Amino acid sequence: MQLEKTDPALSTPARASENGFTLIELAIVIVLFALITMPAISLYNIYDKQQKRVITRERIEDIAAQIRLYRPSTFAYPCPADLSLSPTDANYGVEDCAAFAALTLNTCSASGGVCRASGSWDSSAPAGLDDDSVLIGGVPFRSLDAINGSMIGVDGAMDKWGNKLFYAVSARNTNYIAGRNSFSVGTDFKFGVITALDEFGNNTAGIGMFDLNNADTDNNPLTGTREGDGQFAIISTGPTGVGGFTSHGVRGQACSTTSVDGENCDGDGTFRTAIGNYDGAGASFYDDIAVFYRDQAGDLWGYIQNPAGGSTAHIRKLNSGRVGVSTGSTALGAALDVNGVIRSPTTLTMEICKTNASLCVPTQYIWNSYNTLTTIPTTSDPTKQWRNTCPDNGDGTQQVITSLSNGVVNCAASANIPAPPGGADVDCPAGTYIQGLTTRGCIFCSNGNIYPSAGACN
Repeated sequence: MQLEKTDPALSTPARASENGFTLIELAIVIVLFALITMPAISLYNIYDKQQKRVITRERIEDIAAQIRLYRPSTFAYPCPADLSLSPTDANYGVEDCAAFAALTLNTCSASGGVCRASGSWDSSAPAGLDDDSVLIGGVPFRSLDAINGSMIGVDGAMDKWGNKLFYAVSARNTNYIAGRNSFSVGTDFKFGVITALDEFGNNTAGIGMFDLNNADTDNNPLTGTREGDGQFAIISTGPTGVGGFTSHGVRGQACSTTSVDGENCDGDGTFRTAIGNYDGAGASFYDDIAVFYRDQAGDLWGYIQNPAGGSTAHIRKLNSGRVGVSTGSTALGAALDVNGVIRSPTTLTMEICKTNASLCVPTQYIWNSYNTLTTIPTTSDPTKQWRNTCPDNGDGTQQVITSLSNGVVNCAASANIPAPPGGADVDCPAGTYIQGLTTRGCIFCSNGNIYPSAGACN
């Protein structure tokens, strides 16, 4: 048998091809893979950033809705929670009005978790409601959950970058004011004191559009200095988290006021909302998300709260000026000037006036019998005297006024008022007098209470 001699040089290429790719070929494959996947990775990063902003804004708007729902049940917004608390603390996510009461104006706690700052204007609140400051802290999600039955939870009170959301609120709109009820709340919800500015320092977000304190005395809310009237704001410190607090109550980065978004963590009553500017760390840098709220519907009318809890079906005028209905004129003659007919089962008022306010008579004039000229105390003009003009019943008693129509009084032998709940007669306490009657036989007294009880009368 003859064996063929093989040349080793001729067999080398075959062996090489069986060993796989060369290093050059592998390098080419890696480069091609990178060129294909890098755009996809870049697109995913952009998508991830956008989703974090979208989810954070959704959380903020959900919290704002829950804060608005909280108010009808309590006649107040909640105070903020302490940002510096950790989840192991029993007060984590709970409103803490006392923490703000312990602070002097324009100071923060040692941890920076709660701050009390000056508001944008002095709203000249009534006695007992004279705090025009802004309270700044975290979202009191547990307090909201307890009242509303909501489920915000720990995660819902944080942004998607792992920091707690800031909650700033006008003090007069919160439980910070003790003893709030329908008789003391007055015009609280007209007077927000939070300022909202854009990146150029202009009023924005529908906040600060009016001259509220009339410092220029021209009675024109569109001229003069515009005061911030935001009631509350909810703010995320954004991707950088500058000035923000982690879920464990630690401030990751100190607040820096060298850029626009530093306004949102510096502990004062002014906040910024602007178009995002993520170019470096210059003065115009802004990556926060801020949402403001002003209850415009609450400027004029508000429900009267039941002192025993909840709200009644009655409303009251909240503004301190005059209101006209179908008058066709701005020269109103009374606090409520109506050209037409008012129909209401219960109306609480101190006086009834002519349209030009030339004469007002106290409501006591309607149901009390005054045979002689009588000065009724605590009226707008105590020097004037009134006399009931209904005829005598013929037995020594005088008829009483039961209604007003066509400019004259309607009289009856007695006022047709049902017996009070329970059937027993009821009087105002000593030193007070009746201000109004309800169709259920209850009386409003000058001390601000209803008798025999609010629970039985509402």
